[in-house]
Amino acid sequence: MPEIAIIIPHYNDVVRLERCLAALMENDLSGCEILVVDNGSPQPLTQTQSRFPSFRFVVETEKGAAAARNRGVRETTAPCLMFIDADCLPASDWVATGRRVADNADLIGGRVGVFDETPPPRSGAEAFETVFAFDFRQYIEVQGFSGTGNLITRRDVFEDV
Repeated sequence: MPEIAIIIPHYNDVVRLERCLAALMENDLSGCEILVVDNGSPQPLTQTQSRFPSFRFVVETEKGAAAARNRGVRETTAPCLMFIDADCLPASDWVATGRRVADNADLIGGRVGVFDETPPPRSGAEAFETVFAFDFRQYIEVQGFSGTGNLITRRDVFEDV
């Protein structure tokens, strides 16, 4: 039985998903089960599955990242749940850090960097997002919440919520 389930919701962004999975491979994944939960992407994941054969791929037909995350939780029995979005890059010590801090709180959020791949000129919204989006430190320390792009919790807490 895995001690940690790493759940990755995905929809139709194979390039970034593969970047996320390749970065995840730089971590110590012993005792981890990795689940990619696809939201019915029109772009098939067959090649991605063959590149990452030790990861599980499941499909959730209900649209939305929340439904995909919930499906991932149902697919595993691991007591520790780590969530990362498919368009995020985990650090090479992300899992080790998660193991170290998992028992410190019921919910633990972490930094999420934004892919700044939009070539200029940017719209006002794109420029704003590049500077201000996903300020998880502000979210967590000041506003008291975390997004799910980088989140750790226990199964019992998840089920209670």
